Amino acid sequence: MRHTEHHASGARAAQGRVEGGLREGSWTFWDRHGRRRLQQEFRRGRRHGLSLSWHVRSGARRTEGQYVEGLREGTWTSWRADGSVRCAGVYRRGLREGEWRAVHASGEVAALGAYVAGRRHRAWRWWHKGGELAREATYLHGLKHGPWRRWHRNGEPAERGEFLSGDPVGTFESWHVGGASAARGEYRMGERSGPWRLGFADGHPLAEGTFVDGRLEGWWVEYWDTGGKRSEGEYRAGLRQGPWNFWHADGSPDRKRGGVYIDGERRRGAGRDA
Repeated sequence: MRHTEHHASGARAAQGRVEGGLREGSWTFWDRHGRRRLQQEFRRGRRHGLSLSWHVRSGARRTEGQYVEGLREGTWTSWRADGSVRCAGVYRRGLREGEWRAVHASGEVAALGAYVAGRRHRAWRWWHKGGELAREATYLHGLKHGPWRRWHRNGEPAERGEFLSGDPVGTFESWHVGGASAARGEYRMGERSGPWRLGFADGHPLAEGTFVDGRLEGWWVEYWDTGGKRSEGEYRAGLRQGPWNFWHADGSPDRKRGGVYIDGERRRGAGRDA
């Protein structure tokens, strides 16, 4: 029995055959403006067979693949509205499996790696438009595990470190374009720990101090991009505690912010001249 469904506006939403109250065979779906968006095969109410979808504005293909008993199976491909391939790979029982490839609109490879049971596994690489390597990482059943690297579009290093079962460990470093240090410090058990230093793109320091279990702890100094101090004082468990000094960009004391802090709130006093 042929059946038609409608949007709230009355426009046709879906049309196909119904048997025993369940969708059967080929069904077509439209958006509320009457533009075709999906052609889908059904068996006993579940997606089963060829699935085709379209970008409603351009009419270009969006996805193509097969369902088996409601789960994606076999090779699937997706396209952008301009007709260029976005990505392609294989599904097994609804999960991505084996090598998957993403592609820039230019046709250059954007990402390449493998899935096991729907999770990234082993080496993965990503590329900027133009072919420069953007990132590379190793995964273990969906978690980053091993060296991690990232590069700027011009090929210069942007970040490096290492992960263990999804948590960053050891020394992490990042750089601005041009090579100036952006950040450097240690991770322990997935949290920032010990001394860290942050920097501006021109090489001037931005901030320096220590972390304990991922929270600011101990003496911290923050700088203006001109090199002068912006603030200094002590953190305890991530909150400002005790005397804090602040300065304006011209080097004059910022007395409205300076003073004694208790549990992150300014209580009394003015910042000392420095």
